[in-house]
This record gives sequence, structure tokens and C-alpha cells, in this order.
Amino acid sequence: MKIINYFEELLKFFQNQAALLYVLLVFSAAIALTYIIHLIYQKLTEKLIQRGHFIIQTFVQVAYWPLIVFIWIETTAINVSFFIPQVDASVIVMIEKWRRVSLIILLAWIFIHFIKVFEEQLLQERLASGRTDKTMIQAMGKLLRIVAFSVVALLILPVLGVEITGLLAFASGSAIIVGIAAQQIIANYFGGIVIYSDGHFKVGDWIYSPDKAIEGVVEYIGWRSTQIRTFDRKILYVPNALFSSIIIINATRMTNRRINETINLRYEDIEVLDRVIAAINGMLQAHPGLDKYGPLLVHFAEFGTFSVKINVYAFTRSTDWHTYRDVRQDIFLKITRIIRDNGARIALPPTVGYIE
Repeated sequence: MKIINYFEELLKFFQNQAALLYVLLVFSAAIALTYIIHLIYQKLTEKLIQRGHFIIQTFVQVAYWPLIVFIWIETTAINVSFFIPQVDASVIVMIEKWRRVSLIILLAWIFIHFIKVFEEQLLQERLASGRTDKTMIQAMGKLLRIVAFSVVALLILPVLGVEITGLLAFASGSAIIVGIAAQQIIANYFGGIVIYSDGHFKVGDWIYSPDKAIEGVVEYIGWRSTQIRTFDRKILYVPNALFSSIIIINATRMTNRRINETINLRYEDIEVLDRVIAAINGMLQAHPGLDKYGPLLVHFAEFGTFSVKINVYAFTRSTDWHTYRDVRQDIFLKITRIIRDNGARIALPPTVGYIE
């Protein structure tokens, strides 16, 4: 009899505490599901790293935390929905609205985070093999993030009861006013788009302009300005709109480096000038550092005021700055020996003496 009474009292307790048990059951299920997802995430990550599935690994990595947050948002919404009808049933509509907003935000979080992580992994792993353009990757990442934010805004506003049509009309009118007030800023943004689309230069290129005091290596191309590291190790920030109105030379894309020097010989050495020119020409033809498919020219250029001038014109095979300087130095030293061996001398400007 006592046992029967005990079970009856226990049953009454559970009936009275049904809501509390329901909440505990939902939270227990959420905890268990979170733990299971955590275990699956760890095992999947290890296997994907070993097998090298780059895209799937990135997706799993970015979906982990949004999925955990989604579970607990749903858990909270279910528990609140269980109690609210007993107080005010109209709140259910509000809860459902915020659940939809949360779902959109979580999906956007996954997409934007996926773009960011994918971009970072692509730059680190793919650039090492030289198969990917760093500038293009960054440009596409920024563009996709802008598109993602725009789509999320357009999806959330109707859920919150905001009319998109009126908002778009207001935005169109405001855009005209803002465009007039911020012409330079907008021009810089469009200049950034032109830089990305035209591909005249990219991060890592050495560029310079004959129109402006701009020269250095491009370190970063932003939407408003481009960051250039000058050769004296300073940072130069150039507004993107400026590149549409000046000439830019991309020195990184040169195929050769040029040697164009004029040598002054004395007028007394004009009798041996032909031998000097022939010897220099033979030396250039045999030099391993010069491009034999390009012009190799040595000519008697002109009669100067105090010397006869020989012009040496050639292109090095390497575009590397240090190699170029080594090749040019070697050629100059050999030309100096050729001049000396033929009994000629480098001409010096006449001096003027003052007598007190």
C-alpha cells in the first residue's frame, strides 16, 4: 500500500512539474546534440586534413560554430514557445520572426566566413605554387562579401516588416545627394574596381609613373587607396582615382633590362676607333649575360665638343636588378680594357685655369 501511495505521489509531482521536465528534456537533448556534433567535427577535420579535401575542410570549419549557435537558438525558442502561450499568444509571432532572422544571419555567417577562410587558405597554399593571382583572389573575396551583406539585408528587411520598394526609392534619392557630396570617395571606389578588372598591376609588382612621384612595389590594393612600398622603405598611399588620369609603367613585366651607354674617346684616338668598336661588338656577341635575340649595337654616335662618342646598346637576359648590375659592370670593365689595349683613352672634359 505504501508503494502504491509513493508512485501516486510521484505521478502527481511529475504532472505538476511537467513544464520543468519539458525544459530539462529539451536542454538535455541540446547538450547531447552539441556533444555529438563536436565529436563529428573533430573526426571529420582530422580525416579531411589527412586526405587534403580543401573545400570540404573549409566548409566544415566555418559551419561548426553557426550550427552550435543554431541548436541553442532553437532550444531557447522551443522552451519559450512552450511557456509564452500561457501568458500571451501574440508573442509567438514575434518569436517566429526572430527565428527566421537568426537563421538568415547564421547562413550569412557561414557564407561570409567561408569566403574569408577560403581566401586565406587559397593565398597560403595556392600562391606557394605560383598558380594564383593574389590580387584577383582578394578582389573576388571583397566583391563576394559585399554581395553577401546586400543579400542578407534584402532578406531580413521583409521579415522585419520593412517595405523594400519604399526603401529602394529612398536609397535612390539619397544616392544622388551622397554622390554629389562624396564624388572623390566614389571615384576612388570605382578606381579600385578598374584596377582589379583591368589587371594593369597587382600586389608584388614594381610600378612607377613619369607623371607623378610614384615608384615602388605594390603591397595592397584597397577599395579606396593603393599601398606602395617605396625603395627608401616608406609607405605611399595613392588614391585609386589617380590611376585613371596618369601613366603607370609596370616594370615587373619587362622582358629584359636595357644597357644604353655613351663612351667618350679622345680625338687623338680616332684612328683606332674602328678597332675599338669591332672589339666591343665581338665582346657583346660572346657575353653570356646578354640577350642575343635582341639588338646588340655598337656605333660611332657623334662628334662631341671635346670627344668622339661611341654608343653601346644591348639588353640583358635577366630582369633581376642585382644580376643586371653585375652584367653591366662586367661589360663596362671589359670595354675599359678594350680601350686601353688598343692604345686609346677615355676623354676628359677640358679644364680651365685661372691665373692671379
